[in-house]
Amino acid sequence: TPDEPIAEGAILGEALRDRMEAVQLTELFELDFREAVNAFACCWRERPDLRLELAANLRTILPPRETWPREKGEVAGVRLILGLSRSPEFPKAELRWLVAEIRAFLDRDVYEDIHTFPLFLLVWNICASFYDRGLRHKFGDPFTDAELELMLSVLTDRVSAKGPNPEKLEQLALGGLLAISFPQLRSPIINLFASLKGATHWLVALAMDQTFLPALFALEGIALNTDRKIVFSRERCAELLRKFEEYEDVGPAMNALRNHVLSKHKRQ
Repeated sequence: TPDEPIAEGAILGEALRDRMEAVQLTELFELDFREAVNAFACCWRERPDLRLELAANLRTILPPRETWPREKGEVAGVRLILGLSRSPEFPKAELRWLVAEIRAFLDRDVYEDIHTFPLFLLVWNICASFYDRGLRHKFGDPFTDAELELMLSVLTDRVSAKGPNPEKLEQLALGGLLAISFPQLRSPIINLFASLKGATHWLVALAMDQTFLPALFALEGIALNTDRKIVFSRERCAELLRKFEEYEDVGPAMNALRNHVLSKHKRQ
């Protein structure tokens, strides 16, 4: 009957709540990377009373960096914890440590195994977490010039005019994020995306099918080689602002992006 899935969902939800209420912090120790990240994120959301202990034990819950997965882009899943780190309940010292561990882990081989969209989200979450917690006053400060050159090199190897449009859109989003956050990369990214200019019409429409964050940065990537006033028309800016309202957990970094779009909207 139609009511059966609802009843089953309620039973599963109650079972999960019972399980979370009984969880002990020590159960999170000695998990592998993926399990540790998921367990930390789940407990943070479901057990607010454990948050101080969770944060204090982050370095024990996450396995040693040397054991993190190097293949299939699994490390990008750490963005779940980065998203939680924007909370004032998450110690700034632990955020600094986590970002330092991630940066130390991301060599060329690891970067190359992360698909473009998860890489975009990982870079965004690193930048936004530092910005939200007041550790930096610009999005791009956590990364060194050498790390940026490596990211640009990895992106360069992926860009092709013959690639599928969804992949191009992800590349444009990553490039748009890098160009806004790191002005020194703007010129090489403009040159890199010149080959995609012929697909602008389709890519703009595809970008507007996305949620606020990827849509905005994909449009920023497109606008590097196209008239910005056309890309960021009054109608598109208004639609981006509507997309922004769909987000529930909004911090300083997201509000800065909203103001960025709002200023474009007012200038039209």
